Amino acid sequence: MPPFSEKLNTILETFANTELKDNGGKNSPEYKNLIAAINATPSLQNALEEAVKNEGIESFVVGVSDPTAIAEYSSEKRTVYLKSEALTGSLGTLVSSIAHETNHALNKDIYAKDLKVFFDQAGDIAQSDKPIHDYTNAIKSMLEAKNKSEAKAEIAAWNAELEYLKSKQPDLTLKDLFDQSSYMYKFIDVRYDEKLNEVVYESKKGININADLSIDASDENISGSREYYFDVFYKNQEGAKRVGDVFDFDAIYDRGAKIVIDMGELKLDPAELEKNGFKLDGKATSATYYDPNDLNKKLYLNQNNNDKNTNKTIDEDIDNNKDDITKIIKEYQNSTKEESRQREEKSNHEYSEIKALHDKIGGYLYPSLEKLNVHQNHADSMVTTAVKQAVDKKITADDVIHVGVDQAKNLIGVFTKDSSKMASFDAIEASKNDPEQTLNSAQQQLEQQPEQELQRQLALQTKDRSGPSMEM
Repeated sequence: MPPFSEKLNTILETFANTELKDNGGKNSPEYKNLIAAINATPSLQNALEEAVKNEGIESFVVGVSDPTAIAEYSSEKRTVYLKSEALTGSLGTLVSSIAHETNHALNKDIYAKDLKVFFDQAGDIAQSDKPIHDYTNAIKSMLEAKNKSEAKAEIAAWNAELEYLKSKQPDLTLKDLFDQSSYMYKFIDVRYDEKLNEVVYESKKGININADLSIDASDENISGSREYYFDVFYKNQEGAKRVGDVFDFDAIYDRGAKIVIDMGELKLDPAELEKNGFKLDGKATSATYYDPNDLNKKLYLNQNNNDKNTNKTIDEDIDNNKDDITKIIKEYQNSTKEESRQREEKSNHEYSEIKALHDKIGGYLYPSLEKLNVHQNHADSMVTTAVKQAVDKKITADDVIHVGVDQAKNLIGVFTKDSSKMASFDAIEASKNDPEQTLNSAQQQLEQQPEQELQRQLALQTKDRSGPSMEM
């Protein structure tokens, strides 16, 4: 690889000398991993150089605002934020995380324009004297723009991690990608083929994976990826933001119109919006709206003040020269210092709760998974998925073990591609409750099952898999 440009080198060295100074700066393991990841992936270095040249990235910082995220990007601060664990874990994951956020930096102006169009549309509707203010199409267009932004970033992450993995193993297959990456499973389908009598790895429906295993950022792939990526990881959060925005716009002009939002058309669940950060400015804690098919029935959205995502602010992707309406909204949504302090305290508390869940589930599962020689990345993914399930269902650390066990049962066969390990895992779990239940007895039972039936069970396990995730 060619040496870094002076500008990129300065940014990286500043990162080492400030963020990593207590760990040894440029001699720290974190910095060495970062440089190794970039050097092993020419496309990532090229993307970083372009983003730095265009002033999309001006700094790297350790730490993320969302405890479940690996990396984040702020267009306002032109900064990539990296979770400390990302710098000491898998280099493939580090490559994909940085590539994802760098793509956001490269496309920040495009997304800013999309966001401004949404604000303009919502502002025009809010100022209208019509008795009905239907915001459905404005929200729909913004969700499509956000999907495009996230799909492009995730495809960039796929291609970068592919390049990194190929530098270690040039003859990679889809099975190898599925086995070696914690995140590339999103676009890989695993099924049991009865005619071939084997497990088959192929691209998911709507995704075109090239012969060299790369993915193009085509309109077809961007659209096809939505159900596997945006709808799973971003739809509810983005929907909560934009629905909150239109209520805020409408409140400013207060024309007394009925607010109409077709949740069915948008494929949004009001309950999920409430759980994922729906928030109103001012003192209001609930909002009234109507479905276009029944303008006489009031529907409600309630602000969940106990949710971790209630700090809803308008995206920072619009430059400061906004039109008047956007400035007004920005002013409405600026937080006070006291609110920021309270949010920080709340975030620290929530991080402690999440860590307690992780420690409880991990402490229970890791020894069992280690006995079965499950890859560490896959074990981590099982634990992470279980933690997410526990958080979503508001299950406490005292009653969370069953969630971890269920997730491990769902995923162990998928990850290891060894159907016998499903039975072995059951045996290990049984032995924890009954010392006389041994792994040998489980293996004897396993030997009595036809291999074809075991593979069929494996295929059923993989068919509807949603899998672990980590927001980037």
